[in-house]
Amino acid sequence: MYKVNEKKKNIDADRENPLVSIIIPTYNVEKYIKQCVDSLLNQTYKNIEIICVDGGSTDHTVSILKFLQKKDKRLRVIAETKCGTAQARNIGLERAKGAYLSFVDADDFMQLNSYEILVEVAEKNKLDLIIYGANVIGNAPEWIRRKANTHYKVYSNEDTENAIFEEESARPFLWLHFIRRSLFEEHGKVRFSEEIQIGEEQLCQFEYVPKANSIMVIEDKLYNHRSERVNSRTKKFEKQYAEKFVSYIQLASKVIEAWRKAGLFEKNEDKLVTWFVGLTYWELLSFPNIVQPIWAKEITNVIKKYELKDYCVEWYEREHLDYIKDMASKAREDKYLDLEQVVGNEIRRYETAPMISVIVPTYNVESYIKQCIDSLLTQTYRDIEIICIDDGSTDKTLEILEFFKEKDSRIILIKQQHLGVSAARNKGLEIARGKYISFVDSDDFMQWNSYEILMEVAEREQLDLVIFGANIVGEAPEWIWNKVNTKYKYYRRGEAKNVIFEEESARPFLWLHFIRRDLFEKNGKIRFNEKMEMGEDQLCQFEYVPKAQSVMVIDDKLYNYRIGRNCSLMQLYEKQQMKKFDSHILLVSNVVEVWKGRNLLEANEDQIITWFINLTYWSLIFFPKAFQPELAKKVISVIEKYELKDYCIAWYEKEHLDYIREMATKKFDPNEEIAKLEAQIKQEKYEIQETLKSRAFKLGRRMTPKKERINLEKYLEE
Repeated sequence: MYKVNEKKKNIDADRENPLVSIIIPTYNVEKYIKQCVDSLLNQTYKNIEIICVDGGSTDHTVSILKFLQKKDKRLRVIAETKCGTAQARNIGLERAKGAYLSFVDADDFMQLNSYEILVEVAEKNKLDLIIYGANVIGNAPEWIRRKANTHYKVYSNEDTENAIFEEESARPFLWLHFIRRSLFEEHGKVRFSEEIQIGEEQLCQFEYVPKANSIMVIEDKLYNHRSERVNSRTKKFEKQYAEKFVSYIQLASKVIEAWRKAGLFEKNEDKLVTWFVGLTYWELLSFPNIVQPIWAKEITNVIKKYELKDYCVEWYEREHLDYIKDMASKAREDKYLDLEQVVGNEIRRYETAPMISVIVPTYNVESYIKQCIDSLLTQTYRDIEIICIDDGSTDKTLEILEFFKEKDSRIILIKQQHLGVSAARNKGLEIARGKYISFVDSDDFMQWNSYEILMEVAEREQLDLVIFGANIVGEAPEWIWNKVNTKYKYYRRGEAKNVIFEEESARPFLWLHFIRRDLFEKNGKIRFNEKMEMGEDQLCQFEYVPKAQSVMVIDDKLYNYRIGRNCSLMQLYEKQQMKKFDSHILLVSNVVEVWKGRNLLEANEDQIITWFINLTYWSLIFFPKAFQPELAKKVISVIEKYELKDYCIAWYEKEHLDYIREMATKKFDPNEEIAKLEAQIKQEKYEIQETLKSRAFKLGRRMTPKKERINLEKYLEE
């Protein structure tokens, strides 16, 4: 914290003109305005003026301001019939007398010594701009809290234009800036654009920040920002997707024009195009998939119009630019004819969206589908949509689904030819509208209150992923029991990246996951690999789980898993071990490719190779020795192809890796191995027959009730 020069403070207090002009646009803020203005009038630094420009309030805002004006002449109230925030700030700028400017939002307030600190630091260091921190009141998104937490740094001379890109708090919050007024008045007047509805403050910052010769960022939290005011413009624009997006396109266009005029564009084109892609990409993702191509085209139109060198974009936005270009290529030629109708329909659809989208792929499950759907329709939590994608059933599954669809409008029924479970799930994701996604297998069913519990936990803790337990219907191997018997654990922000390896239930069962849909749609769209016959669900989990910021594992058993269905994919692959092994090799290869592309591999290579060896070793050893060398070579080839550092492997898998390496060098005679197996089978058969002939067995059989006796026919020789 800075110590204030008391002598300097007293001199400033005696000045005839104010040193600091504080500009506050107001509109219907009767609940907050007194606290805001009181925090300014009671400042320890007194040589200030407060200019409140009201844009036509219909509540008691102006009356409160006039009451306060009578108490302190430093407060000036300008009541306009009607004006927006940009116009109000411009009116304030025209009336301002101070050498420094401060912008305060009417529902926020300052710390009582803020201007004492700011004036002292600015005068002592001859600064044009000070950026400071803020306390955030309410449940603000992470990006706001990040910008409000400032870290000390100094920019000087030509280095100051970099601050607009490098400094987290340089944009977009005006209330974090203490500005020398000459930046607005000299070398080209700067004012707020009244043509764009949102982003005008950012445009203004792109104009005045590069004009500064000296900038200091300080860590002091001098401002108090209220994040959850219902009438705030940010909240309003969250519901007006199209208008907000158009405003950002206008903002980017005006920034480019302003920097060209100021001679700043050419040497900063890489930073500008990177900023533009980052700004519009995240807004693009807020749109439903059906209209994304339309708006992606608008982004590429700006790139073409201003001849931006898109190869200049920084590596961390490269993937986002590729996504925008791909979407733009899908835009319909007649988009302008139906744009308003399409956007309107989709926005209305998403404004009435349910909280949960339950995706149920179905294929020939007439014996189970009724119990599955009944368990969803009778949930105590009702705000759900049930998306059933029938994958070409040839039994009565579709007929049963049609019956349910007529009974309950929450069911959405999609029919497709037999393309597989991945294609079905992908189709479900494309039309899902819920905040959360739940996958249910069509031969399983949910507990009656599952979604009530999941919603309460997810919303209360603001979770990206909830992992829960399951009951097993039928007999299951021990490893499945371990997966479905979950134990409570909370992975807070910064810890969730480890879930995929540390948590037993993070893989492979999708139906144990309650997932925020953003994990599938934002920062790189995720879908199921339709070319994989097995392991596609685990690959998908390796993509979305690391994106989660907060994960909670709960011990509630909310799902019922039917283990004994003969035609299930898992049962099929248990009988086709060779195909299963190849699927594991393909799964690992895909995971490595994906993690490389997302820059996750290098930091997690030890865990990846440990998982890889564990996965393949336990499949490998169940094969006859004659088959193991060829399979072991497949494992080693993946290690070599991706240059995996096998010395990173965890100690408890080292012995298994050594075994695989040894087997990869072996050569076995298949005929010799087959002869050994035949001899083993003959010996075991002989031992069984001798046991059946034994006196002890016969005595035990007589003592066993007839209905409990085993059938001996298949064990006895003819």
